[in-house]
Amino acid sequence: MAHPIAPSFSFAFADAPAAAAADEHAASDSAGEPVLRASRVLTVNECAADALHWPTEEVEVAGDLRLTKVTPPEDALPALLREELEQEQNGSAATVASTSISTAAHEAALLTDSDLLPDVYEGGLKVWECARDLMSVMHDMSHCGELPLAGAHVLEAGCGAGLPAVLSLRLGARRVVLQDFNAAVLRAVTMPTVRLNQMWARAEAGEVRFLSGDWARASALLLEERRAAAAVATAADAPQPPCSSTRCSSSSSPSSSVPSTRDEETSPSTVAAPEGGFDLVLSADTLYSTSASRRLWQLVREQLRPGGTALIAAKSYYFGCGGSVAGFKAMVSADVRFECRTVRVFEDGASNRRECFAITWRRPGESASQVAGEGPEVLPEAAQRASSPPG
Repeated sequence: MAHPIAPSFSFAFADAPAAAAADEHAASDSAGEPVLRASRVLTVNECAADALHWPTEEVEVAGDLRLTKVTPPEDALPALLREELEQEQNGSAATVASTSISTAAHEAALLTDSDLLPDVYEGGLKVWECARDLMSVMHDMSHCGELPLAGAHVLEAGCGAGLPAVLSLRLGARRVVLQDFNAAVLRAVTMPTVRLNQMWARAEAGEVRFLSGDWARASALLLEERRAAAAVATAADAPQPPCSSTRCSSSSSPSSSVPSTRDEETSPSTVAAPEGGFDLVLSADTLYSTSASRRLWQLVREQLRPGGTALIAAKSYYFGCGGSVAGFKAMVSADVRFECRTVRVFEDGASNRRECFAITWRRPGESASQVAGEGPEVLPEAAQRASSPPG
């Protein structure tokens, strides 16, 4: 059985330093200058060995379908963040180039049991209730043919344990990128969870990748990968002029700067960056602030390929934090290239109202009035579970 989940979103600042760090972030947010953490690709060798021995939890998706996640001990967060801070202070180009996270904010996080401390720890050790909502919607849409996942390329933004992305693999996705703000979360929670669900061989083959850092930096890294892959493909397709035996011999040497098509197809650094972006972008409980919402929308715009779908599950409003579904939808509506529709509303009477909505590119010549339809049916969660098809 799935464990009970916290009824609402909250900050749990335990002391003055943590609260001061949050105030500092709020000031930078209002000034429009969010702190951006550098993005990097983690290798499978970085999976935390200790995490493989931590307790596990089964999470129900639908019917008999369950996924398993690792459950870090309560005192694990300070140690994980301290290790991450030490890596940043070492300043190697492979890990923290150009990051601007403050040491003071990190030290504040080490002294608190916060659910979330913006720009330091983004809540990735917990399975938030909206992640469960998202998996329920994914399962139902897939089974009714509304969300085809066979061969899909998937990105989960702010993944935490990464259960929705793991579910997409179960439902036929070909390649997945799991992105989280904290490398520590990817190493200690996401990677072990992928391993627990028998997907580690796919990670070792480069079909599942792990990407840390701020959404703006992560999206920029993925865009650069696609540009590099497109340049290689263009060079490979260009007609080759007749050449002397010497030149031909030189171009086929191992030191050639243009990799072969086969190398490009199997390189773990490029397999998850298909031309045009991702077929499915997933995110759950990530609209907690206006700053987070803006950066997530930027990532969705840049990474969702035409014909693809972004599925986002969130609380209708994050009290005390400023984020909301309505605010995010307003940003989507301001871009005439996209449409947004609510797929399901969750109202259980015990927690905040929650929604799952889909974003897609508009078809050429399509207007907002042509895609507007009836609103989603609002069901109590018990009725939603009863109406779901078996797993």
